[in-house]
Amino acid sequence: MRSLIKTMIVVAAVGVYMLSAFPGEAQEATTIQRSPEQKVLDRGLGKSHQTLTFLKAEWTPKETRETGTVSCTRILNGQFVETELELSDGSTLLMLATYDTQRKCYRRWEFHSNGQATEKVGIWDADAKCMTWSGSADNGLTSTTTDRYVDADTLESRLVIKDRNGKVCLHVEAKTTRAKH
Repeated sequence: MRSLIKTMIVVAAVGVYMLSAFPGEAQEATTIQRSPEQKVLDRGLGKSHQTLTFLKAEWTPKETRETGTVSCTRILNGQFVETELELSDGSTLLMLATYDTQRKCYRRWEFHSNGQATEKVGIWDADAKCMTWSGSADNGLTSTTTDRYVDADTLESRLVIKDRNGKVCLHVEAKTTRAKH
C-alpha cells in the first residue's frame, strides 16, 4: 500500500506538471510550425517549483505536504512536451504530452520511478484557462486532474482519484510557481 500511495503522490504532482504552465517562458526546440492546440502545451515550458497538499482521504489518513521541482521542454522535433518532476522524497516522474490530431484530443503518458506507467486524455477549456486530464486503470480506479492557470506564473491543480464505488482514495491540491531566474 505504501508503494501505491507514493505512486499516487507522484501522480498528483503530475497534475501539476502540465501543468506547471506558464506562457512567456516557451522554449522553442524547433522552427517547425505547431498547431494552436500544440501551443497550449507551451504553457508548461520552463522550470517551476510546486507545493502539494494531500488532503485526508482513504490513502492519506492525515493531511500532509510535499514539495517538488518541474522541468519542461519540447522534444522530438517539437511535437511532444517532456516534463520531469522530482519530489523532495527523491521519487521522480517523466511525462510526455502532445495533441493527437487523429483523435482530436490531448494525450499524456506518465512514467513513474516505481515502474508504473499511465495514460491520460486531456480537454482544454480556453475560456476558463483550464486543462482537465482523465484516466482510468484496470483495477477500477479513475483519476481527474484539473489544472487552472491563475496567471502567467501560477498554476493551481486538483487531483482526485476514486475507486470503482466512487470513494475518494486520494485528493491533492497543488500550487505551481514559475522559478525566477
